[in-house]
Amino acid sequence: MFEDWESLEASIEPYRDTQDLLDEGYQLLDGFVNWLETVLGIDTKVTQQDVFNAEMLVDYVAEAAKLPVTQMDEFDLRWFAYSHYIRKANAEQEIEHRLLESLRRFVQYLKAEHGFLPEDWVEEVLGFPEIYMDRWQGLYKLDGGGEVQWLAGYRTWCAELEDSLDARGLALPREMGDSLYWGESMGWREGTLRHRAQRMWLLHRADMIVLGYGFADMRDRLADAYIYWMDTPQSHLDGLTPKEVVLIERRERAEDEPEEQ
Repeated sequence: MFEDWESLEASIEPYRDTQDLLDEGYQLLDGFVNWLETVLGIDTKVTQQDVFNAEMLVDYVAEAAKLPVTQMDEFDLRWFAYSHYIRKANAEQEIEHRLLESLRRFVQYLKAEHGFLPEDWVEEVLGFPEIYMDRWQGLYKLDGGGEVQWLAGYRTWCAELEDSLDARGLALPREMGDSLYWGESMGWREGTLRHRAQRMWLLHRADMIVLGYGFADMRDRLADAYIYWMDTPQSHLDGLTPKEVVLIERRERAEDEPEEQ
């Protein structure tokens, strides 16, 4: 089981340039506009709203997941729809309320015009607008109170999604072993390693689902493989373990910080 991550890591494609990913996504969006208007006969207003929502997804997957939108995973889509978009869209309510509808049409377009074969979880994520609206309303209900009250409510709002992701086996643990945790503010090496660990966690999870594991059964196995990987020397890290690389970078960053006068 522990050897799985070594083979998974070898299967991960090198990161592509973010701008290349965005350019590829925007070409898909150009086709999406035409498809909405000519195939579905959608009016201009709704087309513009759909494209706004789809563009936010393209941007998020390229910049945060470092993937083309056609290769997004379940974690990416759930986090985008139920956290990132609600916090960042800053659009008219009508547009924000239409998010899941827009994304369902975008997936339909990718399937019809580009041979995209969505996994079952895509429909599960996008098929429950009442859950999305609960999340949307939950955040905006926090407005109007004091700062302390808002912050406490926001932490609860975030924790609800994090608990849901954890229960589904989608969330990489914050602890990396030996009572060490991924930083709130990470250097580029730590951020890259965390992103890589998240990718392998999800690939391993997908393999275990195929083998018939349930979420509860797979979590401990995933965690064991993850911790083993964090403590395993790796050739592309000059023989260091991922944990050692993180600790070295943290020391270097601490040394570079200016001393307080």
